[in-house]
Amino acid sequence: MLCLNTIWVRFALLIPAVWELTWFNLCLLDIGNAHGLGVEALRMLMQMVLTNEEELKLKYFKDDLSTKLCPVEAFLKAVLDVPFAFKRMDAMLYVANFYLEVNQLRMSYATLEV
Repeated sequence: MLCLNTIWVRFALLIPAVWELTWFNLCLLDIGNAHGLGVEALRMLMQMVLTNEEELKLKYFKDDLSTKLCPVEAFLKAVLDVPFAFKRMDAMLYVANFYLEVNQLRMSYATLEV
């Protein structure tokens, strides 16, 4: 089993959240469905920023994912297969938060009107 120690240690706190993310959610990331993933999942994914070395190791890893990589690394490799994954997540997080922020502004404006 390949286990890039730096990845495993850096994301150890996020591991319980990774189990909640399914391969279906990768499809939502691929099509850009911000509301399907949810704000918390997007925030968690945005924290999983890889170094260039880690990204290259995962991107060019060719063996069977289920037997050779740790589960976190297998998931990150699948995320890296999505074009512009981290830029998409950033845009999706903005979209997911947009309506919440608009509603907060409306409530603040309503308070000011009174």
